Amino acid sequence: MMAAGVQARRGSIAAFLIVRLIAGTMAALAPMLMVQGAAAQDVRAAIQKANLYIEVAKMTERAADSWDRYASWVNMKTGPTGKERYISYGMYPIYDISGLLQEARRVAALKPGTPKLDAAMKRYMDAYAVAVPVLNQANDYYDRNRTIVVATHQVEEIQHVLTDLAFINQGRIVLACSMEDFESRYLELAVAPDQLTAARALKPIHERQGLGRSYLLYESVDRDALAALGEVRTPSIADLFIAVMGGGAA
Repeated sequence: MMAAGVQARRGSIAAFLIVRLIAGTMAALAPMLMVQGAAAQDVRAAIQKANLYIEVAKMTERAADSWDRYASWVNMKTGPTGKERYISYGMYPIYDISGLLQEARRVAALKPGTPKLDAAMKRYMDAYAVAVPVLNQANDYYDRNRTIVVATHQVEEIQHVLTDLAFINQGRIVLACSMEDFESRYLELAVAPDQLTAARALKPIHERQGLGRSYLLYESVDRDALAALGEVRTPSIADLFIAVMGGGAA
């Protein structure tokens, strides 16, 4: 993904340079428009080629815009962490300009040749062809129009990327909530023996024993009240699963 971004940014710079190169070429050709015959036809063909190249540069700028949009919400040094919860937008979909690029490649091989300009356009279009599939793949992921359903008992490694949670017991949904709701609604307290009675008075939904401490799981209990008794944390989904399912089959 980072490599695609570099390609897109380089593509943006290349597009600018190509337009400048085209403009210089056209300025040099302009006085020659007064030439008659075959020479004039060559000049006009070169200008038509330059106009096509300008159109390619304009239409491919979307890739750089998409990368800039991505860079506006993700840490560009570390890349996406998978923990981003609030992605108001992802990237821009890239226009399908395959027909235009095909025509530009065909024209690049025609005479009259503009060697530097033709070579620059070929390199630019090659870089664009590499970057676009990656940018489109990223856009498909970040537009959030696709849902991945994971059915498993082993959720520790993927808990940080989940957006919603459901427990099913014998075909019946016994719990369904978003991960935001899960993290604000459920708390686990690690408590020493001298505070256990007070902790139990706050009506935990589950209790388990650890080495020298008890672990009590609560639903919709004030965090500050629990913090006065011991160490508070967000429980794992596995711990909540045991508390809710009570050992039943899922």
